[in-house]
Amino acid sequence: MNNTRIDYLYRDADNYKRDNTCVVAGAITEEQKEAILDSLDDGEYFIPKLVGMPEKKFDTYDPQADHPFFELGPASFNHTDDDPTLELTVAELVERFRAHKEKWFAIDYDNALSMVRVLVDNLVNDEGGHSQDAIKRLFELGFEASDLLCLDFQKSDIEYVQSQMAEEK
Repeated sequence: MNNTRIDYLYRDADNYKRDNTCVVAGAITEEQKEAILDSLDDGEYFIPKLVGMPEKKFDTYDPQADHPFFELGPASFNHTDDDPTLELTVAELVERFRAHKEKWFAIDYDNALSMVRVLVDNLVNDEGGHSQDAIKRLFELGFEASDLLCLDFQKSDIEYVQSQMAEEK
């Protein structure tokens, strides 16, 4: 048994459940298992996407019942001959869990994107509709062109600002 299968559970506030599983490269040791379990919130909760594991919840979102946490326990880890489903080794996964010990929090991506869109829209409107100024500032903050396209900026404006910034260098 060369790899490790990890079974974990999503349970919403209404107690509806969804099983999740993944396989990582390498056979987990007891010490590695303990390191992962020791890093969990309240001894059993974690957010898979923060450590590179897939998340299966439900097809619809219910803000009254849904949350980002999944459950993991001592029986969640089993050796297997199945091929890895993730490009992670057990050691890499353990390090990711350790890095999040006492730091299990997340911002929902769609909500964060909506907030950024509102802020960008306000910035553009406050500056008299000069989206190029907002684009330049977002580039300075480390955003990529693909990020700005997701924020609904025009491709021509993005390319114009990129060329202007290249000339300034």
